[in-house]
Amino acid sequence: MFGEKIDKMANAANLIVTVAACAVDPTGIALTGAAVNGTLSLNAIFKDSAKNFKSLTSDLTKSLTADLAAAHISDDTRVLLPQMLEGALPSPADLTGKNLNTDAVLDLMVARLTDIEHRRTENTKAFRDWLRPSFARLLADPTFITAIGPQIAKETLNRLQDLADSLLSLSKTYQTLAGALDDLRNLRRKDLEALAFRFGLSPPLNAPVETLLPMIEAQSEAFHAMQAQIAAIDHRIPALHNLKAAAQDAANNLDFAQVESLIAIVDQIETETVAQTKELRAANLLLMNNPDAASRHYTAAADSFAAIDPMETIRRRDGYAQTLYNHGRRFGGNGLLRAIDLWRANLTDLTLRENPVEWAATQNNLAVALGDQAARVAGAAGADLLAQAVAAYEQALLVYTHKDHPVQWAMTQNNLGGALGNQAARVAGAAGADLLAKAVAAYEQALLVRTRKDHPVQWAMTQNNLGAALGNQAARVAGAAGADLLAKAVAAYEQALLVYTREDHPVDWAATQNNLGNALGDQADRVAGADGADLLAKAVAAFEQALLVRTRKDHPMDWAATQSNLGNALGRQAASVAGADGADLLVQAVAAYEQALLVRTRKDDPVQWSMTMENLAITHLTIARHPTTPNPEPPLRSALSYVDAALTVYDPVHMAPDHATATALREHILNSLQNLPKR
Repeated sequence: MFGEKIDKMANAANLIVTVAACAVDPTGIALTGAAVNGTLSLNAIFKDSAKNFKSLTSDLTKSLTADLAAAHISDDTRVLLPQMLEGALPSPADLTGKNLNTDAVLDLMVARLTDIEHRRTENTKAFRDWLRPSFARLLADPTFITAIGPQIAKETLNRLQDLADSLLSLSKTYQTLAGALDDLRNLRRKDLEALAFRFGLSPPLNAPVETLLPMIEAQSEAFHAMQAQIAAIDHRIPALHNLKAAAQDAANNLDFAQVESLIAIVDQIETETVAQTKELRAANLLLMNNPDAASRHYTAAADSFAAIDPMETIRRRDGYAQTLYNHGRRFGGNGLLRAIDLWRANLTDLTLRENPVEWAATQNNLAVALGDQAARVAGAAGADLLAQAVAAYEQALLVYTHKDHPVQWAMTQNNLGGALGNQAARVAGAAGADLLAKAVAAYEQALLVRTRKDHPVQWAMTQNNLGAALGNQAARVAGAAGADLLAKAVAAYEQALLVYTREDHPVDWAATQNNLGNALGDQADRVAGADGADLLAKAVAAFEQALLVRTRKDHPMDWAATQSNLGNALGRQAASVAGADGADLLVQAVAAYEQALLVRTRKDDPVQWSMTMENLAITHLTIARHPTTPNPEPPLRSALSYVDAALTVYDPVHMAPDHATATALREHILNSLQNLPKR
């Protein structure tokens, strides 16, 4: 059994060398460079070293394998350790500026484990006991210490020099770096890369133009908005001087009421000026992709109004939270978390009794941000965020009643349905089915107010959401009942498209086309022959329609979702198409998933990343079985690596359905490998 569980050792060895190289770098330069530069090319670094990279990692692989085989631990724990290793390795940024030894690095690695099973005391102890000997041997290797650290420093300095040269060249060509932003599509790849780092972004090493361009174009929009803010700063000094002079005259006449009135105006203007400056600093920090620092300035700007008008503090926090929320939705990072902080701060100052409407609105906004953050977080932490979102919606409904606030009540019911549906996706069995039923009920409640006649756009939104919930219900129900649910889902999407036209509502039209494609694909799974093929063709067409609007530049996250869904549909089509045409559809499916992974990273979007990894595993398994595949072993090995990657995120407790299907898929792939004929 042990032999089946060590397929990831070579990759793990590469990653451990990366960690060790950063930990022992004698210059301190490489760590800073790595944090800015993304993952360094260690293969290139080791190319001319005394002991080459391949040899070193091969030795470490053997060492890890031997240490694991000799360890006195249970079989169950031994199986877990390789996947624990992949999930625990720190990034270079985690190691920057730290004085690290073997145990310090192991402490960092254990701290990164979030899966409940992985964090059990017996498993973390076994994890340390396993890695410590091999890791210590690596750090004690004089060749590694004396040769590799300087090589990393040299590579980093060369890399930083290339970036500096590109920025200097752009400044000379366009007079200013800002001028280059107006000509992005004519820039070289390395110039785009330099601008990305200037904005505080960390694209993959040697990222292609199609990856870099949308990143910089999005930040360029924010930059021009900040320029407008700078231009709007007016000169208030003369006005303030006149007000202060008038206040002095009033004081000389002992007209204290007039003094208070004038000084209050001065206070308001000065506070507004300071707040504008802090807002400008925050906008600049967001351009540097630093929402944490931006949030501190937004918080200070809002708090400065506390003595003048406490409600102004609350209003400003709400606006700043929305800005951070939008930044987090578009660029990832901690924007959503900082928005959550500001909305929570408002809830400490608002009360249900004295500010019921503002309190309920804040609960709703908080819930939306919690739900969006939950979509990026796996395991117990993600489940807890969803539970908090549901609780916040339920709090809002204490004020937003059908009788007194019908429009807000319907909005919150719609949002609650989405959070319940997301909870259901992580829960198996009867509990998950019950959550889906509650989600459908919440949407149906919303439709009591959101009618097509009175609220056509909101009606279409809820129809679209209802279609998704019905489709998810159908996935758990077999036979005629499941087919009926799918038919209702398709009907709901078609209803939404009566209002969501491409001309009037392009973004919502694209989202509904995407969802309709999913439902049609699910219907196709239940229909044989020509009818099933026709449904799949309609599904592919719906995804292609969605991609007319969901471009990577304008809607990167949605673009990635539709690319992934298109991959699913192409894979399904391939199952019913023989010969080379079927094989070509599988290649197209893989390409679509790989497109999605340009946006869906494990760091920023682990849940969707893992789902895409699982889909790639399924597709490579299908390629291995295809009659046109001459040797099934390579695609089977690829399938195994992809499903193993997915299982580093899937939590057996809080993502039980996904964990179960991926585990079953892994066993199936292993059985297929074992049953290959001897060559």
